[in-house]
Amino acid sequence: LFEKRGSLPASSVHAMWDKETARRYDAWFQTPQGTFALKREIRLLERMTAGWPRRGQRLLEVGCGTGIFLEVLHQAGFDVSGLDASPAMLEEARGRLGKCADLHVGDAAHLPFDDKEFDFCVLLTVLEFCDDPGLVLREAARVARKAILVGFLNRFSLYGLGIRYF
Repeated sequence: LFEKRGSLPASSVHAMWDKETARRYDAWFQTPQGTFALKREIRLLERMTAGWPRRGQRLLEVGCGTGIFLEVLHQAGFDVSGLDASPAMLEEARGRLGKCADLHVGDAAHLPFDDKEFDFCVLLTVLEFCDDPGLVLREAARVARKAILVGFLNRFSLYGLGIRYF
């Protein structure tokens, strides 16, 4: 599965996103900088999805990691599913969401879902880690019926500016 074009080898994903990395990822959001960034990211996510219907709407988050944003989307009323290449990150997501989300280990460049299976697809800070972001976006468009939301880190993000100047 992970050896296909446009994806990272499974061994790279497991090494990059192991249990310790998942723990540190979640712990960062407890720091002052992480709390600041998370509050703003949640506010932006809420604004960007404000016009989307909720009840009975299926939403897939590709690269859901530990489920931080999947939890926000579930609380907003979506029927949520998540996909991540890292079993360790998904283990944390399962701990956070329990049975509130349908979680899958998989490759963002080769989504294991039917065409138009979801109403919405969300990709937050995942394209930065993909070998072929265009392929990942095409896959998201294939599985989403209504809309796709993409968010990514860049050198002008609050996180990026904070690292450089503070």
